[in-house]
Amino acid sequence: MNPEFENKIFVVVDPSQEKHVALERAIITAKFRDSAALHVLIAVDAEHTDTTAKNSNLFRSSTWFYNLAKPVEEAGLEFSVEFCWSGDWYGSIIKSAKESGSNLIMLPLMHRPSDSLWVNESIWKLLRTSELPVLMVQPGAEMHRKTILAAVNFQGRKDKYKRLNDDIIYRGQWMAEKYDADLHIVNAYKDSLNYPDRSALANETGVDSDRIHVINGAPEDVIANISKQLQADVTIVGTLKRANSWRGNTSEKVISRLHGDILTLN
Repeated sequence: MNPEFENKIFVVVDPSQEKHVALERAIITAKFRDSAALHVLIAVDAEHTDTTAKNSNLFRSSTWFYNLAKPVEEAGLEFSVEFCWSGDWYGSIIKSAKESGSNLIMLPLMHRPSDSLWVNESIWKLLRTSELPVLMVQPGAEMHRKTILAAVNFQGRKDKYKRLNDDIIYRGQWMAEKYDADLHIVNAYKDSLNYPDRSALANETGVDSDRIHVINGAPEDVIANISKQLQADVTIVGTLKRANSWRGNTSEKVISRLHGDILTLN
């Protein structure tokens, strides 16, 4: 889908949290799209949240809701709000995003006490089943994007990998243009006999050679290291679904190593 037509952003709000980083990012992002609207889903990820009555953060007043909606109204954005009590958190997001006609899902990141990204089962199922791009938003992210990192796999010969590479590159180009940011491309490889074509990468992306990073090593190490080195505001990665398997593949390892905002594409 052409990102130019992403005019409805689906935002997940966790009512047990005090700060709503995905909603804050959605308001900023909406300013880069013509006639953008938000659809806000208020739902709790029971796998990651204490849902017992002793968790006082699960009790919210009308004042809480007013404070939630106020910045959206002040930004002059059209928006709708939906509440969900389902224990099937990721399934609820998939269903609601489709029915609302949204084009992009924004999700607040969850963290372990060690501050490493916690891609739990619910989040991973969402990333692997969503037909829409999913942007996982990191607390403390800069308001203005300065560096976009697109992770591709030019060694992939199958059509699905070529399509995914095209989508990742196009998204990166679009975001870099809209934010007036620098676009970098990273391609990890393990086998020197399967070395990615650097000139093809430059020609296809229009990115200067000093912003193309072709590095030998495991993708999870290479992409995470380059993202950290560049202090990338957004890293774009692919998460192709495998039959009868949710977890354990390369994309999960990559995502689990990143600390900035992450845009996933299927």
